Amino acid sequence: MTLDQVINLVIAAATCAAAWGAWAAARAGKKQGKAAWEQLELQRPRPVVIIEGKWNLDNYTGEPDGFLFRNLGSSPAFEVTVSGIEGPRLPSVGYPEYLTTERIDALAETPARATHNRWAPRNNPVPLTNRAVLHFVQNAAAALPSKKDTLEFFLTYSALDKSRIETPCLIRFHVGLNGWAEVVPVVNWLGKKSKETTS
Repeated sequence: MTLDQVINLVIAAATCAAAWGAWAAARAGKKQGKAAWEQLELQRPRPVVIIEGKWNLDNYTGEPDGFLFRNLGSSPAFEVTVSGIEGPRLPSVGYPEYLTTERIDALAETPARATHNRWAPRNNPVPLTNRAVLHFVQNAAAALPSKKDTLEFFLTYSALDKSRIETPCLIRFHVGLNGWAEVVPVVNWLGKKSKETTS
């Protein structure tokens, strides 16, 4: 190998090392920039809606029925909606029950309790409204497969900037003596921006 070839090889290796170093620095800078942007987004005024709900599975103890919605954020939430929740197939009737929640148009500091309907079966023209959530969770708990202890649903709402925030939630069942069911988020109540609404 000649001296010129060795010099060219050293230059090529140094160029590759410099390019890799620049790429790694840019990538690290991009990650830091993204983290800073996410932190800034969390500090902007925005709604943070949570759902509270806990029910005794064995009997009625006087607790309020339905979901209680609270906005812990620094701005109002709009069009607060809960996806329909389908329960397990009930052996006694051969179909699952379905729980729907009416939309809350606006939610600021004052908590709100939504109206719920229990449908049995899902396409029944007349909903079952008497203590709909309590009866839904009690029936679901009795019919859940042995390895399943949750029912999934989504909470969605809009912020002032019209962005839509979605939070995956669960009704978690604690079956057994003095069993209960409760609403919990899958990860946390901050939710994730999905898209802007067009209205």
